Amino acid sequence: MYYKIKRILVPLDFSAQDDRILQFLSMICRIVDVKEIYFLHIIPKEDWTSAYKNKADRNLEEILMDSIEQSVERYFKDQQSRIHFRIKKGNKAETIVQYAKTKMVDLIAIGKKERQNTPMMEEEEDKPKVFPEFAQEIELLPSGIRGSMDTSGYLVRKVANMAPCSMLIIPETLPEKIDHVIVPVDFTDASRLALEKAYEIAFQSANKPIIDCVHVFSAPIGNYSVGIPYDEWVETIRKNRKKEFEQFLKKSRIPERDAVQCKFLLDNEGNPAEIISDYAQKIKASAICIGTEGKSFLASLILGDVAERLINYPFSKPLFIIKDKTKNMGFFDALLKL
Repeated sequence: MYYKIKRILVPLDFSAQDDRILQFLSMICRIVDVKEIYFLHIIPKEDWTSAYKNKADRNLEEILMDSIEQSVERYFKDQQSRIHFRIKKGNKAETIVQYAKTKMVDLIAIGKKERQNTPMMEEEEDKPKVFPEFAQEIELLPSGIRGSMDTSGYLVRKVANMAPCSMLIIPETLPEKIDHVIVPVDFTDASRLALEKAYEIAFQSANKPIIDCVHVFSAPIGNYSVGIPYDEWVETIRKNRKKEFEQFLKKSRIPERDAVQCKFLLDNEGNPAEIISDYAQKIKASAICIGTEGKSFLASLILGDVAERLINYPFSKPLFIIKDKTKNMGFFDALLKL
């Protein structure tokens, strides 16, 4: 019925962020019937060569693989999903995207820091807290081998732009459950897909979830008709958008439409991402689920401006970015041949 999430790719980097990623992802996998999970660690080629100069007694790949398996087992030992582990060398963003394409994954789950760290905080983040059994061996490895995923935003944005599938961006602060989801909508097929996925996740996570659609519209003062008050003109636009939303909701494959409401927010500053972020913080939403703009075939693969700006915001909300993988895979293949 919905865009199904059956295969998930999870890049890990041997930092404290891994623990939060695994914790939140294990909750998602209890909600969604995930068949395959691929855990991936990437080592830059230059660090791969230097790694063999360390004092570790065991083979590099064996050390890393044991550590990843130990970390994952803590959260996924009771899961029914098939678990796979892989260590690859290369450019991080390109390797993640290519591996996602090769395994035909539906979702990439990646962590993101909410703040700029001080040197002391960065040192603390770099310690391998998740797998103490292998901490001594891991710490002997070059810094490029561990704690190197660059979850401050650049890598996340790059992967989100390049990936042909959906993404889940996991913050440092996690919600206990996904019971109140914000869905920015522009009445396109992309936002309808995001709404359907938000509905599926929320209704399997909580007994009485809340799904708040948010439509941000503008009403520039210079464009309204002379002769009527500006407030009336804004209200006329809002009423028209409400009618559009009603038609949009009817086209969705959601059985309980009464559970979905929509907030129409005015933005004359040209920054809808800030409006959405502030609203999500105000109502204490547990997650945001947004579709790529979908105004053109290319736009469904490359991130829309609003989605990309939301990635940059330092708020503590899991962010689902929904893409239609069935449309994007063919175009992604064409890009690789250029």
